[in-house]
Amino acid sequence: MAKVESCDENGTAVCSLNNKFRAGDALEAVGPDLRPFPITAEGMADMDGVPLEEARTPQMRFTLKLPKQVPPLSMLRRSVDLSAK
Repeated sequence: MAKVESCDENGTAVCSLNNKFRAGDALEAVGPDLRPFPITAEGMADMDGVPLEEARTPQMRFTLKLPKQVPPLSMLRRSVDLSAK
C-alpha cells in the first residue's frame, strides 16, 4: 500500500503511496529487521498537515501515525489472514 521513507522515534512516518487506502483500514508493517505487525491506518495527513480520510494519488507523500518506530524502506501492506481454513 505504501513505502515508509522515514519514521521518527514517536512513530510518525513519512510515506509514499503505492495503492490507495482509507483511514481505519487494517494494514501490516513489514520490513528489514522488522517482525511484521498489524496496524490500523490512523492519523494520516498530507505534507502540509491537512488531515486525510483517504490516500489515493499515486506516489503522493503523506504522514501516518504508527504504534512504534520502523526502519526506512519498510512497507505497509493490506493485512491478510494466512491461517488454514
